[in-house]
Amino acid sequence: MENQMWRGDMEEYFELYGVASKYLKDKFPHLMIGGYASCGFYAADNDPEISGIGLDPSNSNEVYIKNFFTFLEYITSEEHKSPIDFFSWHSYGAVHRIKKQAEYCHKFLVKYGLSGIEEILNEWNPCHTMENKCTGWAAAQNLAVLLAMQKSTLTMMNYYDARCGTSIFSGMFNPDTKKPYPNYYGFMSFNNLYRLENEIE
Repeated sequence: MENQMWRGDMEEYFELYGVASKYLKDKFPHLMIGGYASCGFYAADNDPEISGIGLDPSNSNEVYIKNFFTFLEYITSEEHKSPIDFFSWHSYGAVHRIKKQAEYCHKFLVKYGLSGIEEILNEWNPCHTMENKCTGWAAAQNLAVLLAMQKSTLTMMNYYDARCGTSIFSGMFNPDTKKPYPNYYGFMSFNNLYRLENEIE
């Protein structure tokens, strides 16, 4: 299959962000501008102090992250002001990895003077295999992520995904029977608890 992702180089992508972000904010000032749905905070696994500097120069994802933050530091300066209202990233790791990656991401934002922007985990799913996505174990894992992130610096989390389809990521509904997997009831229970606020039934 032909590559559906970005096929330019880093400098071209950074230039695209700089030009597009300025233009969009100028024409639509109410829009939240940001990005870039990073897939590469895996260096957190090898950084016990979560210092935000333990990047592997041979890993292209990690190089992209470091250079993007360096670029943001440059373009958000008064001379080259470009907007960045949020930083988004992905993780398909287990709960302990997602938690550590969230801390690692936040360290980067602080390091580059961007601690005030929104932090969005815009794709996550620790149980994306055909064997386990339809099990009670998957429901428990996803609930563990939701609970673990309650004290994180994240602004938003987006589970991927809730389609009734045959993809390994579609973990809410059985595409053959159209009935919910156990994971659906986990999310429903979390929502019921959230709606209670400080109540005790």
